[in-house]
Amino acid sequence: MDLVKFNQTALSEFYMRREKNDRHAFTLIEVIIVLAIIGVLIGLLIPAVQGVRMAAARTAVQNQMRQIALGVANYENNKGKLPSQVIPQEGSMMSVLLPYSGTPQPVGSGAISPYTNRLDPSYAFYPTRDGSSSFAFNAQVFAKARQMSSITDGTSNTVMLTERYARCGRVTNVLWAMMQVLCLDGRTGQPTPCVNYPDRTATFADGMYNDILPQFNSAVGYSLGTDPALTFQSVPLPDACDPRIVQSSAHAGLMVVAMDGSVRIYTPSIQPAVYWSSITPDKGETITSD
Repeated sequence: MDLVKFNQTALSEFYMRREKNDRHAFTLIEVIIVLAIIGVLIGLLIPAVQGVRMAAARTAVQNQMRQIALGVANYENNKGKLPSQVIPQEGSMMSVLLPYSGTPQPVGSGAISPYTNRLDPSYAFYPTRDGSSSFAFNAQVFAKARQMSSITDGTSNTVMLTERYARCGRVTNVLWAMMQVLCLDGRTGQPTPCVNYPDRTATFADGMYNDILPQFNSAVGYSLGTDPALTFQSVPLPDACDPRIVQSSAHAGLMVVAMDGSVRIYTPSIQPAVYWSSITPDKGETITSD
């Protein structure tokens, strides 16, 4: 009887020690499972964090664009007309807008933050150039001095400003601190498209360059580009950048500011007729959706 009692006591102590040890030890499989779960959670978290950072960066860029649009409105209030691409004796359109946008005139013509899109990959791809800009004005509106009231298509339906790569390939720079460069026909002296894409002021859809331009078709009531298949490029590599059109810095779409100061996103699937009709200021197009 005493022997049985001893064996039971010893057995109970054995199981208690085993239970105690089991509570403090992990098997290799358990460790692997825990590490796998942590890895999955990190994998899910990183894209979410990157998405938040991208959204914050795009919001900051949109605020820059709104500030430029405010400068255009302040300029018109002060001068009685919108600025033009070239303002005699004053410099480029972007340079004269600086004080109207709440930015003091900088010394020199460096790359300045109001005209630099932090998401523009061409700055990382190529050396930064003085006077470079990541934004471009709609030359269909600003090719000549005009008043806001002359935009008969409606200020909410007409694009003022878009983002654009500061540099396309190795030959094109979009500059804020320079006068308009004119390409002239040597025989006639008339403006002609610049074949080799020279340095240019920050514009697009510009008749002075070899840009894609909107063409209004009265029979159908809307515009298409001179290359109907093209609207804008969505995050191309800077070497594959087409200087005839503008470029978005994110796959979500192109950030644009309308003449009324509102910011919107043009998705890559936008219909060419909608896009090019929003570029013309006074053709009376019917824009149904984007």
